[in-house]
Amino acid sequence: MSTPEKEPVYAPVPASEEKNAAVLEEQITAQKLEQDLAKKKQRTRMIWIFVGVGVILVAGLVLGLVFGLKTYAPSENLKDCVAEGKYDASFDYFPNKLNLYVPNPNFEVKYFKNYKVITNSLDPLNVEKIVLYQCGTPKPDVKDINATLVLPVPIKSIFVGDTTSIAFLELLGVRDTIKVTDSLQYTTSPCLLAANATGNGPKLVDGYVDAAAALSATTQVDLSIDYLDSNTKKAKNYATFPATADLSAYNRISWLGFLAAFYNLESKANEIMKTMADNYNCIKSKNQAVSPKPVVAWVEHQPPSSYNFNQSVFILNRWPVYVQYTLDAGATNITTPLATVNAGANSTLAGLIGTPFRTYFTDRAAFMKVLETVDVLIDETYFFTSASIDDVLKEYGWTTADEATFKFLKNKQIWRDDKRITVGGGTDWYETAVVSANLVLNDLTVLAHNKQNVDTTYFRNIWKNGTDIVKITADMCGASGKDALSVQGLGKEFGSTPKVISCSA
Repeated sequence: MSTPEKEPVYAPVPASEEKNAAVLEEQITAQKLEQDLAKKKQRTRMIWIFVGVGVILVAGLVLGLVFGLKTYAPSENLKDCVAEGKYDASFDYFPNKLNLYVPNPNFEVKYFKNYKVITNSLDPLNVEKIVLYQCGTPKPDVKDINATLVLPVPIKSIFVGDTTSIAFLELLGVRDTIKVTDSLQYTTSPCLLAANATGNGPKLVDGYVDAAAALSATTQVDLSIDYLDSNTKKAKNYATFPATADLSAYNRISWLGFLAAFYNLESKANEIMKTMADNYNCIKSKNQAVSPKPVVAWVEHQPPSSYNFNQSVFILNRWPVYVQYTLDAGATNITTPLATVNAGANSTLAGLIGTPFRTYFTDRAAFMKVLETVDVLIDETYFFTSASIDDVLKEYGWTTADEATFKFLKNKQIWRDDKRITVGGGTDWYETAVVSANLVLNDLTVLAHNKQNVDTTYFRNIWKNGTDIVKITADMCGASGKDALSVQGLGKEFGSTPKVISCSA
């Protein structure tokens, strides 16, 4: 038989131990209360922290909105219009002023708070007052200015009636604003030719073929520029761009600033003009110490035609531009007195097409006598195609026997300014050379002092018989069509970085 299990017997707990257990339980309860209270305080602190951060964030947002509404005066000329409601009459909207490092008496720009006034006085009989106001600001009251044109700027599109201005616009980096032109046949801009070939170029409207269409095209752009074109002058947005008429070679650089004012690009123009002017002055300074100084003559021949009474006319050119280039190149100009300016010339002919700067000779012998002192001859005779050495010699009637009389024949020093040409017959002498006075001066320095191994940009020696001619084509354009490339060597586009000649004072 199994023995039945017995109930466990517990010994009684002493009173002292019961008391201790009660105390311990009270302590544990108290600790739990303290811990609960601490957690509540911590949660409260966190809540206040979050509330505080929230208040700060909201305050910051409010302050940001308040100050964000404040309009500040521009620190540079604006590329776009002032936003609606943002105009402030106290602001100077043209902080970048034109700084003519090449002072030009033929135009000036005066600045006001939200507009500027260009006075173009190159033609004293047709002075233009052009008012350009910042778009998005009130049109100024210019009744007392007698403005010939009032226009908001910066402009975004332009009609170009002559090819000379293209190089200026390319230097400013605004080639893509040329939306209409009357001809691309003569332009020497590879990138305009490339754009035209792909159908992305400016609209072509030939004013000589359809004057009405050309005038209508000017209404499609912000500004229309040209020189001596009576039809384009009728446009309501017309301004004369007479850089080629400026008789100072050095001053021609400053017409970059004239165009820059229409685009609010004065700062960029200042930088480019200073670069080119400094380079010009450095080359000029070095040339002044050169001795002896060769005699240079700029000449041309006009065969008999209805334009000159069917007479063979020899011309000695002494335009101030040529005179300045010659002197700054360390050479001298031919010294025929102006009193004999028309020696041997038909008086009727001279009265018709003569100027104070051109000497006309219908007597070849008299003309040749003048050239006996000349060391370097620059021929500007017009040829339908690139003139060869035989073409030039034949034009003036020279043979090898004349080398005994003329130093420029003996030393092979006849040059022409048609080194860079287009298939259409254009020459870069009338485009990039107008603004690139430093490059032209370098060329004149090379040819005046017979530096055989130094390359030129615009002039070629006819004894090379055309082997150094640069034919400008669309494929000379940079890959992007906007790269800041320069005229140099055998090609490259004319971009927004001017080429400079290595020179140290």
